[in-house]
Amino acid sequence: MAYFFPRGTYKPPFGASVNLDHPFARKLLLAVLFQETTYSGAAILNVVYGSARRRTVLCPTAAGVAAASNRHGPAMRMNTSGTVNLGPDFIPTKNVTIACVRMKSDSTLRGASLFGSNGSATHRCGAHVPYSDSIVYFDFGGTGSPNRISVSGLSFSTTTPETWIFPAGDAGSSIWQNGKKVASQSTAISRTADVADDIILNGGNGGSTDDIQMNFWMAVADQWSDEMCRWWSAEPYAHLYSSFVRRSYVDFGGSAPPPATSGALWVMP
Repeated sequence: MAYFFPRGTYKPPFGASVNLDHPFARKLLLAVLFQETTYSGAAILNVVYGSARRRTVLCPTAAGVAAASNRHGPAMRMNTSGTVNLGPDFIPTKNVTIACVRMKSDSTLRGASLFGSNGSATHRCGAHVPYSDSIVYFDFGGTGSPNRISVSGLSFSTTTPETWIFPAGDAGSSIWQNGKKVASQSTAISRTADVADDIILNGGNGGSTDDIQMNFWMAVADQWSDEMCRWWSAEPYAHLYSSFVRRSYVDFGGSAPPPATSGALWVMP
């Protein structure tokens, strides 16, 4: 069934909002829209949708994190010394989808993680895209079959951002690159959550860091179907829209957070 909404599918500018009526936003846990301007000391609104947890965190000020721009628009560049910590583990134990828009900044293969935590194998929800052996791995609750799936022989653009999707849960797990399912398994899998572990972009999951540009990252508490994965790959920003409210953040209820000092990193729903 087709869905039509009165908003475009381009990456919206700073001040964007999430259309919570859109299927992509169903059971949204966290969405991170990386935007223009500097990142040093920028206040970040971080909301976990559907729960009371809400916090404001600071973007890293260390070397390795900087503004960038590519064919999808503004991005955050994290080089081999740059990571972004999304805070304590908020990923469900099963039936979850991670989706992101990312581009490698160079062609060097590293033992890196696109996202994940540094907990034990049973806690893992993370991906190497790729690892130093050029293989893409997705771990959910373990590092052996069926909890780990992998695929070799892929290429990775250094000029155009790519869409990546990682669903896992009762229907098994899969890896999607640019709208194509490149790996999958059908055995139901789960993981053990541990709030002592932080979810890290460009790190975690037993890996190091890469040199990448990240345009968008999101997690939902739902295992997307193949149809949803194909749809999001074609329109990764379809559930986002520009806001004309003249303030540096969008308040989604509750007490208002402090405004961002430089409007750098956007975390919502």
